[in-house]
Amino acid sequence: MDRQQIMQIASQNPQVQQAVEMAKQQVSHMDLNPQMIDEVIQVLEHVMDNPKDYPAIRAAAIRDGFVDEGDLPVEFDPVVIASLLIVTGK
Repeated sequence: MDRQQIMQIASQNPQVQQAVEMAKQQVSHMDLNPQMIDEVIQVLEHVMDNPKDYPAIRAAAIRDGFVDEGDLPVEFDPVVIASLLIVTGK
């Protein structure tokens, strides 16, 4: 399944839509400039293309204080990443 298929399925899933709404609320409270959003999109796209890199990227995001440990699943979940891409406008 490619990224576009995952995005399409995710955008039609009621659970994902609920997660997207929750993520939108969380993101709205963050001070993200357009460059930061672009960087987040690049990282999310990289993770979608390279799921094996997810644990290291998640750990770095937690270590750098970008997210809390409970914000992202421990294991790669393409629906979660797709939801985040939807939120960031990709």
